[in-house]
Amino acid sequence: MSDLIIQKKEYLTRMALASLKRTANEYINLSQICHEYHQEFGYQDYSAWVKNDLGLGSRRADQLLNVYDRFGVTAVTAVENLPAEIMFILAAPSTPESARTEAIEKAENGSYSQYPKSSACCRFCLVM
Repeated sequence: MSDLIIQKKEYLTRMALASLKRTANEYINLSQICHEYHQEFGYQDYSAWVKNDLGLGSRRADQLLNVYDRFGVTAVTAVENLPAEIMFILAAPSTPESARTEAIEKAENGSYSQYPKSSACCRFCLVM
């Protein structure tokens, strides 16, 4: 493996480890770093990196890619007011777009914990 690749991997690892706090903003940052690593080195290497160097499981690795895929660089403004676990639920491919949109609108208004029980976001209000 070339020195340049090793240096890039070490750099991304340091950045990712610095971002492993349990806040949505930090996870958003981490999702962007993970996306870059995944794009540069492929899924197999990415999975090994997340497990071996970051100490995270494969489920969290996939969730981080989902966050980037769903929200990209706009994630900070879209979900920064939500708890990290809710952000992962919203980013999941199985989450209906209508529920995602409603939750983000509520979060932007600062009222994410006020979902009506009949809402499409019911499973989110139970968690929050």
